[in-house]
Formats: sequence, C-alpha cells, structure tokens
Amino acid sequence: MSITTYTTLRQQLKRFTRRTDIDDVFDTMIELVENDIYAGKSPLRVMELVATATDDCALSDRTIPLPASYLEMIKVEIKNTFTSTDIIEMKSISIDEMPSTVSSGKPYQYAVRDNKLLLDALPDTNYWLDFTYFKRLPKLTEAAPTNDILTYYPRLYFYGLQAAIYDYAGEIELAREKTMLFQADIAGANHKFKTGSFGPSLKMAGSSFAGGMRWPR
Repeated sequence: MSITTYTTLRQQLKRFTRRTDIDDVFDTMIELVENDIYAGKSPLRVMELVATATDDCALSDRTIPLPASYLEMIKVEIKNTFTSTDIIEMKSISIDEMPSTVSSGKPYQYAVRDNKLLLDALPDTNYWLDFTYFKRLPKLTEAAPTNDILTYYPRLYFYGLQAAIYDYAGEIELAREKTMLFQADIAGANHKFKTGSFGPSLKMAGSSFAGGMRWPR
C-alpha cells in the first residue's frame, strides 16, 4: 500500500511498528514531527516550501508583517517605479544597537523580528517589497489528509513518526535508529535542492534553527 494520505500513513505505521494503540496520540506525534521537519536541528528546505509575497512600504512605518506560514527568508527586494535593489539582512548586533528612531531614506538592510520585517530606515517614498521565503505547509490531519511533503517526501513522515512511536513505547534504540533515517532523508533532500536538482541554488538569508524531536514524558 502506498503512503499518500493521513489514513494510509497511520495504517502503515501500525503495521510496521506493530502498535495499534496510537490513535489518540497520533495527531500530537504529527505535530512533533512537523516541528522537527520545519524547525529542527537541520530543517527541511526544499522547493516545495518556497513562496513569494509582495507588500507596500508605508512612509511612516519601517515594519512589515510576514505571512503566518513564514519560516526563513531567502531574498528581499525593494522596488519603486524606476529601481529594484536587493536589501541585505542586518547582523544581530546592528539591530540590537539600532536607535528606536531612525532617519527617512531608502532602506538597504532588514531584520526579522516577531514575524515582522524590520527595515533600517523609514521609507522616504512609495516603495514595495518582493520577498522570497520558506513557508510552513498546513498541518497534516484527517481533515487535510495530504500535503507536498507527504506527496514528495513520504519517508520523512514515515521515519519521523516511527521514531516518535518507538520513543513513546520506550524502545529508545529503535527510536534513535529511525531518527537517524529521518535526519538522513532531510539532509538528502536539502542537498538535492542546494545543488540545483530543483533549479538554481538559492542563497538563504534567514536564521538557523535548533531543536530535536522527543516524545514528552
């Protein structure tokens, strides 16, 4: 049986782990695995997670809200009718030391804070921003039974959830084994993307993430 939906994924996991007592904790396990997929120690960064957005810059505000699905920035361009310029990410020390009041002008740097894009200057004319970023997909659920990760990278859910199930059952060595397979598959997918198997390699400008998948005791 192919793993193509929430239901077939759960059925195959019960079969492979010989655990039939996971129904009431399955959604929580998915949430833990998805957190590790998107924001773990080595998060998944592939073409299926790339998104774009455009927003206007207000003359009186140097902050721009980011989409709720935002994970990590790839590229930001500031534009007006005549020009288009890449702006660069501020180093953390720059944003921490920046005064609360800044001068007007054309922004050349940005930082991401509290799910907002923060510019280094108050825009002095009508600009807009085009940004490319990695997004989080909607959670896999019984009501939303598939997504691009399950479609194109089903082993991530399969190995990640096996690790969660074995950890829940106290089978620590099996949990470690499946976690290693899960992490290796993420690394392989990221390598294909970065080396151009899905098009030109993208330079990532976002922050790094840390985390790990463990079943709460």
